[in-house]
Amino acid sequence: MEEKKIHKYRLDFYGEETTFKMLKTLLENTNNTNILVAKKLPERRSTNQNSALHLWLNMIAEVEKEKGTTLDALYRKPTEVPITETHLKMFAKDVVTSIGDHNNTSKLNKEDFSVLIEVLIRTFAERLQNTTPFPNKELI
Repeated sequence: MEEKKIHKYRLDFYGEETTFKMLKTLLENTNNTNILVAKKLPERRSTNQNSALHLWLNMIAEVEKEKGTTLDALYRKPTEVPITETHLKMFAKDVVTSIGDHNNTSKLNKEDFSVLIEVLIRTFAERLQNTTPFPNKELI
């Protein structure tokens, strides 16, 4: 008896029509030798969420630049390097890595993105005394 193969595909990566055509082709060509497992994955963070994150990090960087804050306040390491948006993005990537199996925000689903923002808000408030609010849709 021939061993059945299991194929997994990300359905949320393709448009609905493309996904349907792909599944139809796979099913027509399997000759009952394969099992197709289809699972809808959580929706990834939106472009608006990403834009808001970058805007917010820039806003915080500007406030911290005016205050003369250096990276030691954020990383708790001795340094005299002023905080920039790039440093805040690198810090956010460190947080993303600690949240789950991700290496950048584009891989986050909406729930993990919300966790990231909550962690960043709390960290910036505690370490930088910066409570710049996360941007809403009108600011993006």
